[in-house]
Amino acid sequence: MRPDPRLVAHRGITFPRGDRPAPVENTVEALAAASDHGCAAVEFDVHATADGAWVMHHDPTLTRIHGLDLAIAAETLASLREAAPIPTLVEGLAALRPGCRPMVEVKPESAAHFPALAADLARFAALDPIVIVRGALPAEIAPLLPAVPLFLFEEDWERAWGRRGERFVGYDLNHEPVPDEAIARECARFAAAGRELAVWTIDDPGRALRWLEAGVPWVITNRVDLLDAALR
Repeated sequence: MRPDPRLVAHRGITFPRGDRPAPVENTVEALAAASDHGCAAVEFDVHATADGAWVMHHDPTLTRIHGLDLAIAAETLASLREAAPIPTLVEGLAALRPGCRPMVEVKPESAAHFPALAADLARFAALDPIVIVRGALPAEIAPLLPAVPLFLFEEDWERAWGRRGERFVGYDLNHEPVPDEAIARECARFAAAGRELAVWTIDDPGRALRWLEAGVPWVITNRVDLLDAALR
């Protein structure tokens, strides 16, 4: 049975399933696991290398995951892959089956390599990707991705609300600043403005249920399995 379609696998599936070990976040294996698990959407992060290749990784350096003091933006794709098994965006997208929608969070706040990003995404238009950007990037990337829904990453809800007139269809927002008693009000406010919400990162089933009951379209979670079991 497919998980609840409102649950988004955060950085892929990164928990053990049966006798299978937990995949590493933001890898082809983690995205393929989310797709195989039946997730309706998967969120993951991308950075651009010095030579303009887009790779899947959350942090700007390889320190936390690979124990290497290398900055992605300062290395070529070849030099990165000599040091660690860093997957490209194209490899990650190729691991997804139809019905598992990619939510691609663009980490850099520079638009230098956006044409290459647009070209990579165009190859997988059938997956209906969402692109999550931050800072001033919506205005810079929108002309390159006219058919791709853009979400704005924000941690401050009032700052996000103040940008609702810009060219994006939704927000990728931290759930933590919103107390339980304000969840329904915030969902209604953004829905009335015609903006979708994806809230991150919720692993507590009770908290997730409160957001979903209030009508939030997307809950990003590390534990699709636990939340889905609690919702059934």
